[in-house]
Amino acid sequence: MAEKDFHVSLPEEVVGGFGWNESEVPSRVREALVMDLLRLDRLSEAQTAAILGLARWELLELMGRYDVPAVRMSAEELDRELATDVKRNGAS
Repeated sequence: MAEKDFHVSLPEEVVGGFGWNESEVPSRVREALVMDLLRLDRLSEAQTAAILGLARWELLELMGRYDVPAVRMSAEELDRELATDVKRNGAS
């Protein structure tokens, strides 16, 4: 995947507000942007993990920190999925 470099200026209060060290800013901004694309379903989990160089468990941990749900389906989709499982496995 081709990469582009950008120069971004941020007020010290922004960097300090996140508690980041100055050296962390580029990787943290990259992480935040990629996680937002995942949240918006513009990237898959596999793409996100590859871009950020993470293992699956590391991605799941990061998704938790960014409040990105690990199961991203609507309530209706979840209800259908659960109903299908109940039918398939029989009611307990």
